Amino acid sequence: MMLHPLLTTLGKLFTRRHKSRRLDLHVIDSAVMGREMAFSSLSPPAAAHAGRTDPHVVYMLHGFGDDHRALDRYGISDRLHDAMTDGGIPPVHLVMPHGERGFWIDWHDGTRLYESHVVDEVIPEAEHILGLEIPSERRHIMGVSMGGIGALQMGLRHPELFSSISSISGPVLTEAQAVEHVKSSFARWFVDLNRIFGDCTDQEFMESHNPFAIVKLKKNDPRQRIFLAAGRQEKEFFRGTSTGYHEFLDKNDVAHHWEIFEGGHGWRFWAPVIERAISYAASHQRQDPQGEHPYE
Repeated sequence: MMLHPLLTTLGKLFTRRHKSRRLDLHVIDSAVMGREMAFSSLSPPAAAHAGRTDPHVVYMLHGFGDDHRALDRYGISDRLHDAMTDGGIPPVHLVMPHGERGFWIDWHDGTRLYESHVVDEVIPEAEHILGLEIPSERRHIMGVSMGGIGALQMGLRHPELFSSISSISGPVLTEAQAVEHVKSSFARWFVDLNRIFGDCTDQEFMESHNPFAIVKLKKNDPRQRIFLAAGRQEKEFFRGTSTGYHEFLDKNDVAHHWEIFEGGHGWRFWAPVIERAISYAASHQRQDPQGEHPYE
């Protein structure tokens, strides 16, 4: 029996754990969600950040089955700290909200408002706690897996907030594929998709949350930098849909970076890609994917 690609990858997300303790943990009394919500932050090493007056902040969205502590859980926070210390990547602040299994959008039934929570609560609270006054050109959004599609949706919908978007292994579905996925009986085992997306007949809602439709309707900001990546050994659900979105952006003359990385669906494969995405985000310029990069 073939298992749904989402199920087959969930186990991989919980393997090869290497816990570290670099993250600072924070709690918001969320008016949007009606309960306490957590997020984590990782600040750049003092030596790497000394004398800089142009800090960048990256909002990192986790995948299905993870939470705001994932960067510590899988040793990514150690790796990023070391890379910033050594000058391998630019010093940035990272903030990871807790999106549970909510697909990072405001649910159609109005009961859970993950996008509003991030935009209206996490961003101002995190930047206040970190003592940052960040213009939009130095604020970025990035995600892996469920967080990858979440970053695309949220980033494209809020170009006034984010100057770059990075989707790593995000399942970027066309409008037709999204409807099919929502109606999948298997996907409903994980979460009540009707609550999230409705019955798929609300065309305005579906279009406003679909990265293909946002570009087709020219509601995106062409000045945003977009970084897309997928693993060569990933399931078609991730690699194929990301490839399809890359080809769609090419056809619509939307500048972006695209890469296929070696490996499958999991943090050990994503770690070096996250470093490249951070460098791309903080580069302040559109980069040719084959061109030189100051942090590569």
